[in-house]
Amino acid sequence: MRRSKIKMALSVLVLLLLGAVLVVHLWLDAWIKSTVEHIGPIVTGTTVTLDAIRTSLLFGTVELRGLAIGNPPGFRAPHAFKVGSLRVRVSWLSLAAPVLVVEEIVIDAPEVTIEGLHPNDNLSRLQHNVRTFSEKGMPKPAAAGKPAEPRNVQLREFVMKDGKASVQFSVTGVGGQSLSVGIPDLHLKDIGQGGGVPPEKLAAALTDAVVNAITGSVGSQLKQAGRKVEQAATDILGQAEGLFKKQR
Repeated sequence: MRRSKIKMALSVLVLLLLGAVLVVHLWLDAWIKSTVEHIGPIVTGTTVTLDAIRTSLLFGTVELRGLAIGNPPGFRAPHAFKVGSLRVRVSWLSLAAPVLVVEEIVIDAPEVTIEGLHPNDNLSRLQHNVRTFSEKGMPKPAAAGKPAEPRNVQLREFVMKDGKASVQFSVTGVGGQSLSVGIPDLHLKDIGQGGGVPPEKLAAALTDAVVNAITGSVGSQLKQAGRKVEQAATDILGQAEGLFKKQR
């Protein structure tokens, strides 16, 4: 009889613990989603939306799905960046330490829309917005008392892979055109090693690295495409000229 009561009590305790974990998990997901969609526009100066979020308390990971960063005012496309999956893994041991250690950030299958000509394109404008935020920092709360200082962050590894970009441009007499190009994989390591960097500085550093990698690669691919078109046109004109001479 006593054993059955103990088993029943243990079963109830396990169910309560599982229920508590589920409640915390759901609350944490909702809180992170709300935080991303609230702070994101402050950092980028654009809309930021998120479809879904998955957290794993056991492994210290957060996965953002369907993260979309809108275009700055004056551009037509609905977004500048759209990320299939963005995964963040944090070191549990650093949660109570002076420096928060992020083990990795992995961006999988980003879709980028580029409008305009550098340096007046949408990505450069977005980059400028993040840099401005980095210099100013988060707005100070109006409440009395000294606000808590945000902790510095150390990022051990950053990976962006399998991305593609859509380049939007206009051709006189033809109208708007679109060209799809590949984005090179990006791999960074040990940002803020040692004492870490403020979160806004990390955001600016990652934005600079991503935008520079994308615009540099896209510019190179467009130049190569232009040279191929130019060479093809030269070959066609040469063949036409030779045919004309034979007919004469």
